[in-house]
Amino acid sequence: PATTFLPSGVPKWTYSLSAQYETQPLMGDMTAMFRVDANGRGKVRMESNPKRPLEIPGYQIMEFQPAQMIINARVALRHIAVGPLEAELALWSRNLTNDRSIQYPLTTVVEAASSFQQARTFGVDLALKF
Repeated sequence: PATTFLPSGVPKWTYSLSAQYETQPLMGDMTAMFRVDANGRGKVRMESNPKRPLEIPGYQIMEFQPAQMIINARVALRHIAVGPLEAELALWSRNLTNDRSIQYPLTTVVEAASSFQQARTFGVDLALKF
């Protein structure tokens, strides 16, 4: 009988959540802003041929990628008076939980390769408005 191939590389669910809060003025017009966001997806079938994990020993672990959620955060001081300019100073982090899971495995009978989630990063932004 012919193999019925299944859709691969597409999660059943994806989502994005965010929350943001900005304070009342702290000094003059300066405020503090706090933001957290999460982006996620359900598990993903990586192998479209349902027979392959049964035929190749050890291949079963590559059939699905588990669900994943990435959390980002940002804290900023906004509306800072700098002479005639207005500034915003922010600290941020991407992948706050440092998830380093496999993003996309590529396998053949003789080789395997994968790309991984980018590690946690931090940054500082300074924006001037004039």
